[in-house]
This record gives sequence, structure tokens and C-alpha cells, in this order.
Amino acid sequence: MSLGKLIYFLIFIIFRVHLFLTFGTKIKCWCRNSIYESYFAFLKSDLDITIWIENEASFLKVIQKIQSISSYYFIIKEINFYLAGAPLSYNQLINPLELKRDPILEHKLGKKITDFSDAQRQSYLLRMYFAEKNTDAPTLSARSMKKWNYHLKRALVNYQDFKIQTYQELFELILRNFFKDRSDRFIKATSELNSKIAPHEIFEKSQFQNELMTLFPEKFCFAINNFQFSPDDCDRVLIVEQIKWEVWAMMTQPWLFSNHTETTFRHLENLKEVALVVEPQGELATQIESLSVYMQEVLSIS
Repeated sequence: MSLGKLIYFLIFIIFRVHLFLTFGTKIKCWCRNSIYESYFAFLKSDLDITIWIENEASFLKVIQKIQSISSYYFIIKEINFYLAGAPLSYNQLINPLELKRDPILEHKLGKKITDFSDAQRQSYLLRMYFAEKNTDAPTLSARSMKKWNYHLKRALVNYQDFKIQTYQELFELILRNFFKDRSDRFIKATSELNSKIAPHEIFEKSQFQNELMTLFPEKFCFAINNFQFSPDDCDRVLIVEQIKWEVWAMMTQPWLFSNHTETTFRHLENLKEVALVVEPQGELATQIESLSVYMQEVLSIS
């Protein structure tokens, strides 16, 4: 183990002791993501934490206290919270490639994954791409290139000696790998994205609304009832995977339901409407509705 990783683990141990002294055995806590991977970089990588809560009674107060405690640990940036009583199985929602980045959770859920669908691999790469492409820097840093060697290899994308220099080249590689001869339309669709423009303005002016909804149902689900959406069969499975990822992510951040109640529940409703379009006979829309009812019940007693 490198010295940098050792320092991170020591900080995590102090953090975990802090939580134990505050909550006793009510919660379980562990590390995930880059701390276990070869692209870890001291003081450049964050320390991502997973917390499992067995008892949902007053869980929002517990979460708020944990978030307050974590603010004293500068390397801890992202905490995923799991509630044991949630009605949706995390196994049903979490992307298997993302789950692989949390080996302790994978073991706890008892889900040993050996195979991934094309849609799961594509969803994983799209999420990883937009999680990182949040700066104005057009080129990949040396660490980013190392990280993307890892992501592409994990997602079984065919590439020869990863030498791509820019985020645009990387994105086109991802799209061409999955959409093949249709990739140009998706590339053009994403060229219209601009973080400084509101999503509804982007969508209303776009010539590629179907492509935008296919790639980003979590961003544009609000428009599902205002245009004629006609996803191809091969796109439906990707949209389902993207919705599952979004719902899973929301479940791991349950404080959103309390802090932004109206907006959060409306977002769930919009996701359900998209699920009904792409999977009319599927279970996803029903599962989303169950989650909405459950969260409202939990909030009423917290």
C-alpha cells in the first residue's frame, strides 16, 4: 500500500471512530472507489464513503449529523447512505459496474457480478464521463487518462493503447462504440449541451430531442409529455438503465427528499412517466411509485 493510501485509511479510521463514539453500532461505514484502484492520487483523489443505516427511525437527523461530522474531514467528499428498510432492492437498481467499485457493498448485497449488458456498460461510461467533465478544461490530465484506461477496460470497450487527449474525443469514442452508424446524431445532440443554459431551453431548441432523452432521461424527463418520444428498441434498455441509476442515486441521498421535497418528488414522477413510455409492461414505473410513497411515509415520522 502506498503512503498516500495509508494516510487516507488512517483518516478514515479516525472518522469511523468519531461515528462510533457518536452513534455506537447503529451504522456501518466503509470506503469505496478510487482508494482501492490504481488511479488513486494523493490529495487529488477524494475519499468516498458508504454508510449503511439499519434503523430508519429519525434517520434524517442521523444523516444530518454525519454530514456535519464529515465536514471536518477535508478529503471526504461523497457519502452514499443506504437504508435497510427501503422498498426497492439496491440489487435491482445499482449499475453492476458501479457496484464493483464498492466491493464491501457488493459482498453485503450478496451480488457477485460476472457479466454486464451493453446498456449497463454504456450507462456506466456516460455517468463516469459527465461526473468528471464538469470543468472548462478541454484536455484530459495525466491522472484522468489513467482513470479512463481503468473505466474503458472495466466496461470492455475496444480501444488500442488509449491515446485520446480531449474530452470530446473520449465522448465520441464512447458513443461510436455503442451507437455505431447512428453515433453522429448523438454527437451532434450533445454538442448543443451547455452548462450555462437551462435544460428546458436546451431541449426546446434542440433538433435532437429523442437523442437527448435517450442519453439523459434524468436531465430531460420533465419534457416527456410535451413531445413525441419514439425510442428504438435498442435504446429503451439504455434509458431504463439510466433511470435506474438516477433512482438509485436519489435513494443514496435521502436528505434530498427532505430539503427539496416538492422538486424531488416531482422529479420522481417525471422519471416514472418516462419509464411508462419505454417499458409499458415493466416493473420500473411501479417501483418508482412505491419508493415515492415510502419516502413520504418515512418523512412523516422522522
